[in-house]
Amino acid sequence: MAYVSEQNLLPDESGEPVGHPHTGVMFDSFRNGQYQPRQRQTH
Repeated sequence: MAYVSEQNLLPDESGEPVGHPHTGVMFDSFRNGQYQPRQRQTH
């Protein structure tokens, strides 16, 4: 994990899903350019 100063972040306007292995933990799917949150978080 790395820290990035907020002033160095840029918005992602691509509308594409992010490439992170843990997105499935928080979200069910990616539809219409938005992630759909899971109803219940599991560990």
